Amino acid sequence: GSFDLSNKAEFLNYFSCPLYDLRLTKTYDFTAMKIAAKLWKLAATEKFDIVHTMFPTSDLWGAPIARLAHRSLMISGRRDLGIVRSPKHGIAYRLLRNTFDQIQAVSDAAGEAAIEQDGIERDRVHTVHNGVELDRIDEMPRHADLVNTYGLNPKGLTVVSALGKVWPYKGVDVFVRAAADVCRRLPDTNFIVAGWLEGPYAESVQQLAAELGIAKNIKFIGRVTNIVSIVKACDVFCLLSRSEGLSNALLESMACRIPSVVTSVGGNPEVVREGETGFLVNNEDSSAAGQRLLELLEDASLRRRMGQNARSVVEREFSVEVMVRRIAFLYDKALERASEERKAS
Repeated sequence: GSFDLSNKAEFLNYFSCPLYDLRLTKTYDFTAMKIAAKLWKLAATEKFDIVHTMFPTSDLWGAPIARLAHRSLMISGRRDLGIVRSPKHGIAYRLLRNTFDQIQAVSDAAGEAAIEQDGIERDRVHTVHNGVELDRIDEMPRHADLVNTYGLNPKGLTVVSALGKVWPYKGVDVFVRAAADVCRRLPDTNFIVAGWLEGPYAESVQQLAAELGIAKNIKFIGRVTNIVSIVKACDVFCLLSRSEGLSNALLESMACRIPSVVTSVGGNPEVVREGETGFLVNNEDSSAAGQRLLELLEDASLRRRMGQNARSVVEREFSVEVMVRRIAFLYDKALERASEERKAS
């Protein structure tokens, strides 16, 4: 796997089995060589049945080391459509495509990307949609006072967009233009953008909001740890990404009974039921997004109905329990296939 445990000590409480923290910041210095030796020794000693990697560093650096140490089954998790890959990562993924016995993609779209970009055989690619912890979401309180905390207009409803980071592929500039369209008819509407603010793109979208005359309507609140509480206090969720594997923020908003307006990219159409739990719009179409937002903002009964439908879909198809059962099934399938191949040889 690949996790940053540096500021997430509580994450360790999820595991009852042994957990080894082989912390790595670079893959090409002396420290990386020492970590590689430790990883090789661990894999050779423990002789894992399955090694499951996620994200480029563990896929392209950790997986070959583990494979050389022991002939474990190698499974790679694919979280996106490859949009954030560098050219060297793309080359490496194609060269190492036969390293992995199974690909577990976060959406059908992410699986298709692995097939097309990396040359993976289709029968090795399987979808495991993200799952959310409904109990944890239900336990989190609704934010008590968004208005005073973030300086919102108390007269207007609130649209929230939750991002890991404010960068181009998340389409925040499209979101700002859609917000401007909404404000022409509903000038008191509030818009919240939650996500890391750094670099030229983050500065440019804030400048765009000022140029469009809606700087007072849009609050860029940076990275927050209580996003579910914030979402619960909002009225509509909007994510206008240019590419998306499968958004956890979207699933969490649906679990909070919040209707959504999202672009029809990546895994979004696999989650949102058009006209039932939210609306899908074409990529880059800020006008259509603005119109759909207005439909929801002007119709409270529609928001409630879609929100309840969204919760039902998550309970049925996107809970963490559903995800875990799917992963376990695919582990068993991989082990059975390996056993059959050994017998045949």
